[in-house]
Amino acid sequence: FGCNSADTVVQVNNEPQNLKIEQSPNIKTVEKVIDEVPNDFFVTFDKPLCQGFEVCQIYKIAVKADGTVLFEGIQHTKFKGKTKGRINKERIMELIREFEKVDYFNLKDEYDFQTCPNSFTDSHDVNTSIQINGKRKSVYHYLGCFGYDDEVENPLAKLTLLEEKIREISGAKRWIGDRR
Repeated sequence: FGCNSADTVVQVNNEPQNLKIEQSPNIKTVEKVIDEVPNDFFVTFDKPLCQGFEVCQIYKIAVKADGTVLFEGIQHTKFKGKTKGRINKERIMELIREFEKVDYFNLKDEYDFQTCPNSFTDSHDVNTSIQINGKRKSVYHYLGCFGYDDEVENPLAKLTLLEEKIREISGAKRWIGDRR
């Protein structure tokens, strides 16, 4: 029957019909923990001034535990200035899962000229951070960084995907506009 996952039992062969599996009292507790957004949850995404001569977008995103999304468009964004929106609990949980997927707390704090196998100049950078369950982590990502051989364990590919998911799940794409 495994893990008390069934609420009802179907008679198999000649088993007595009064056999009953009761739901574990812990199941609802586990679901509640998985389903709730920690009160201290806070995510930031900061795309500051880029290097060199390239024209690039500059903006900031923050997502709070209550679903509030704060956005500040500074340069070359569809919306300029400060605005806010809201996402539901399911979207916040999706965002948390994305951070877990990339094993964010085990990434390096910086992917820059000194920590990357190779890099080129005059590119953008992105700062991301998460605070959850009393833990806080931030990662600096210079987008001109490259050269990790292992495609499966490529931290830059994971980080780039997470950055895109933050923009998507937060709903900030509507304010960012076409990326350059």
